[in-house]
Amino acid sequence: MFKEINLRNQSSLHKLFYSLVKKLLWLNSHNLLNKSIGSNIITPSANFSYVKKVEEEGDFLFENWAQKWVDQEYDRTQEAEENSTLVEAFPDFPNTKQRFFIDRYHFKDMLESLNDSQFEDEFNQCLFAYENEKWFLCATGLGSCLEHLMLIILTNYDKNGFRNEKNRGIFHGFPKNPTAQDYVRLFTKNPIKITSRQATFINLLYMARNSVDHHNTGKTQKNLCDLLLDGISDMYNDYYSSSVLYKSTSKEDE
Repeated sequence: MFKEINLRNQSSLHKLFYSLVKKLLWLNSHNLLNKSIGSNIITPSANFSYVKKVEEEGDFLFENWAQKWVDQEYDRTQEAEENSTLVEAFPDFPNTKQRFFIDRYHFKDMLESLNDSQFEDEFNQCLFAYENEKWFLCATGLGSCLEHLMLIILTNYDKNGFRNEKNRGIFHGFPKNPTAQDYVRLFTKNPIKITSRQATFINLLYMARNSVDHHNTGKTQKNLCDLLLDGISDMYNDYYSSSVLYKSTSKEDE
């Protein structure tokens, strides 16, 4: 519900207003709208102001704006769903505060080698969170990236024909909703067959992911994120290339 106010004698600024949104914003800035209205302007809903004179009432009423707004929102939603989400860009390191990414981890080379747009987007979002010191988001995302990288490695073995002596694929018995422990369990078997110490390290990474919360100090949270970044780098360096180069043999052991 709007109250009609004639301000033509007080100002000529109305001539500059070509949209209802600009009018509402100007009225609100001059405290001419009810506070509950001025602080809750939904921009898309104010983009249509088609009016029609209703002869029998002799007044101007808004008509069709709701349908037009719904149509516009439908078109925007459809466009967003039909187009693939843009991949988060790798941080612009010449301007970044975190120079160690270039000097130590070489993550850009890792992403180019993996050539997986989904992993790239997930990982770059984690780097964005790291750059902006959002440690809880960063740690949570990095834990998911670690699982994703382990899945990529296992999938490479599967694509390259790994079968055990019972002619079972590497994903035999793998649950539909795997946990971190399920990935570690497969890594302890052929063809990767990590040692108990290596399994402990991977489990430690997941424990670090689960340890980051808003109750840690900033320094503690950053250090745990650094540990996760180390772990992802190690996972890639130690296991990825072997999964790509793997060639199946006639006999494999469980």
